[in-house]
Amino acid sequence: MHKCPNCNYESQDDFLYCPMCGYYLKSANEKKINEEKIKESEQDQAVNTSTQESKKESPRFYKVVNGLFEYPKAPLGKRFGACLIDGLIMFLLSIPAIVLFMIGLSMNPNPEMIDEESFSSGVGLVGGVFTLWGMFSLIFPTIYSFIKDGLKNGQSFGKRFVGLMVIDTQKNSPCKIGKSAFRNLISYLIVAIPFLNLITCWIEPLMVIFREDGKKAADFVASTQVIDASQFGK
Repeated sequence: MHKCPNCNYESQDDFLYCPMCGYYLKSANEKKINEEKIKESEQDQAVNTSTQESKKESPRFYKVVNGLFEYPKAPLGKRFGACLIDGLIMFLLSIPAIVLFMIGLSMNPNPEMIDEESFSSGVGLVGGVFTLWGMFSLIFPTIYSFIKDGLKNGQSFGKRFVGLMVIDTQKNSPCKIGKSAFRNLISYLIVAIPFLNLITCWIEPLMVIFREDGKKAADFVASTQVIDASQFGK
């Protein structure tokens, strides 16, 4: 409904002439439509402006330092939880190897007393086969320990459960399997140094605890960082 500009009589919007005075209403309708379009345009512009301002005001979690992307330190509690879960997974993957070792040792408890009779009976031979089989089964937890941080979205099962991930700080992308293997190899080599490992085994945990970014020595070598997954890319 709209009022006639001439006599103020209310008529339907689609009327071309006023039923009361016969005033031509088309120009009034066009004016009203134009006013509504201008109002809608102003509202859309206001929404777009507020959206752009909110984007500008939204904080960036990462910063670029010496060409590398750097995020805030991941919560220590989450890192500890992820470590426990991944450790449990590696233990579960090791159970077949442990069982096979036990079977092999039970069939040949004292290898120094193996004689021709034990081999001829097959006991010593079968025990050796079980032992070798157990050694081979250790490959599964070993592989997981190397590639775990390069699984989907740079998350081991433990990190995925607690909401963490490992990123490639050179590319600002989730860690890949190759970089994960290199990162974990460095960590293992640090604690494998003869005689010095009593000291070096504490280096990486202390760096994680006390460094502002939570990076350990292997992260600097491999250009990686453990971060809160919710902050990635923001």
